[in-house]
Amino acid sequence: MIRKVGLTGGIGSGKTTVAKVFELLKVPVYYADKEAKRLMQEDEELRTAIQKVFGKNVYKNAALDRKHLAGIVFNDSNALEKLNALVHPVVCRDFSTWAEAQNSPYVIEESAILFETGLYEDFDKIISVICPKEERVERLLKRDKATKKQIEARMSAQIGDRERLEKSDYILQNGKDDLLLQVSTLQDIAIYTNAEEIQLSKVMQNIYEKQEGKPTDLKKASPKELAAFMEQVLPDYDQDRVYPSDMKKLFSWYNILLKHEVLPLKESEEK
Repeated sequence: MIRKVGLTGGIGSGKTTVAKVFELLKVPVYYADKEAKRLMQEDEELRTAIQKVFGKNVYKNAALDRKHLAGIVFNDSNALEKLNALVHPVVCRDFSTWAEAQNSPYVIEESAILFETGLYEDFDKIISVICPKEERVERLLKRDKATKKQIEARMSAQIGDRERLEKSDYILQNGKDDLLLQVSTLQDIAIYTNAEEIQLSKVMQNIYEKQEGKPTDLKKASPKELAAFMEQVLPDYDQDRVYPSDMKKLFSWYNILLKHEVLPLKESEEK
């Protein structure tokens, strides 16, 4: 069964940027907020249920009036809970169907409210993106054209970073280190080996040293050539589960990190 990873973070934390980095690394990402909007528009049963609770005026000319609906739920926590109770089960079913159709060792769902809804318990792993409040506010002032008071009100409706730290398997700190490096480092090395104490950053450094700082060019390499290279940079890799396509993906990650001048790693980054 495909592994499911939840990616979350407070508003303005940069979780969507992280999701885009995962996509750059060829990991399938499901954007829950975007898909929820689509389902609220396209799913007939959900449309009917929303109109029954919030009135027919939430849809105008067969289109969801998001501004009208937002005006109802974001000023009324009970109304928001009712909306979530209608939408989230539909999104969950849609995500499960989508996930099973993906050809990948694992998939990611990006969602702002995994903890608030309790949905985090349905995932194998949880990644949280955290960022200093000041940076988040500054980012949102530019992005959303909202007032500082409005932004802080939205932040207060979400759980704090302390609780995220307690409930997450991995933490990415936006604004502290290179996000691309952090994302590549937390990739689950269990895809490649049973030695879970090995960090992917160490493997990347091994490739860097073997290549003497040069990119890999293994697109046309035979499976035997790929395996020989793999044995040099990760001797204990799982030969029964790792296929040539997985090896090529690993080496393409290396080239991306090299291109962004993340490699070579500093000694502190390898630990």
